[in-house]
This record gives sequence, C-alpha cells and structure tokens, in this order.
Amino acid sequence: MKSSRMHTWHCHGTPIVSIIFNSKFDLTTDCITFSPSLAYAQSIRVLLKSSKTDVYRQGQSLSIACCPSLLCPVSAMQQYFLLAHPCPGPLFHFQSGILLTRSSVTKLLQDSARSAGLPYRSLEGHSFYDYFAECEIGV
Repeated sequence: MKSSRMHTWHCHGTPIVSIIFNSKFDLTTDCITFSPSLAYAQSIRVLLKSSKTDVYRQGQSLSIACCPSLLCPVSAMQQYFLLAHPCPGPLFHFQSGILLTRSSVTKLLQDSARSAGLPYRSLEGHSFYDYFAECEIGV
C-alpha cells in the first residue's frame, strides 16, 4: 500500500521530496553493503526490502560480484557512493531533489515519449516492455 503522506529529506542542503517513497519497502542507502569495504569493493550486497513475489515482505539479499567491464555494477555503485556521498535515506535522487522512483521514471519516460510524438498515456511499468516489443516486431 502506498502512502499519500509527503516525506522530505535533506541531503547536502538539497531538499529531497517524495509523495510515495516508503523507507520500509523502497531502496535506501543502508540497503547497500560493500565487501570487504567501500574503498576496496569486490562485491556488493543489495537488500531488496520487497518485491512483487515477496508477499510476506521478508526481503531478499542479492549479491553482485565485481567484473572486468566498464559497466561493472559494483564499480558503478562504488563510484556513486564515493562521488555523491549519499545521505542516509533514499538511495537515488535527481539533482533537482526529486526521488528516482518507479513513478518518477515512468513520468520521465512518458514525457519523453510525448515529446517525441509517440503514444504515451498508457505507458506504465511493464507496458514499456510490451510497447517497445511490439514496435520491434512491427505490430
């Protein structure tokens, strides 16, 4: 259940505002653990507090190892923590202070589709996959 209460955090002087962020279920900075340490990260553990298949909200831990690629998720998360110094609270947010949530990404993609002259009103979550799959096969 999504809360309609507004939550505000402050990080490095920037107010971070969300209407639907819920720290009991959404990713926060404390969901990420670097091993053996942030400075020498060889892997990360991500605590997923909830998911569609986790009906009892017990959470699931996901371990990700470092890989020799420019797109290594461990290196990317390490750089994010080292450069952005995220404050305790929501894991990701835009520079404007808007949280990076499912709804903010959906809105951003809908706005982009509208600007490109594409149908956008029915685009939500999994419908992006369906829409672009249909475009690919020419349906």
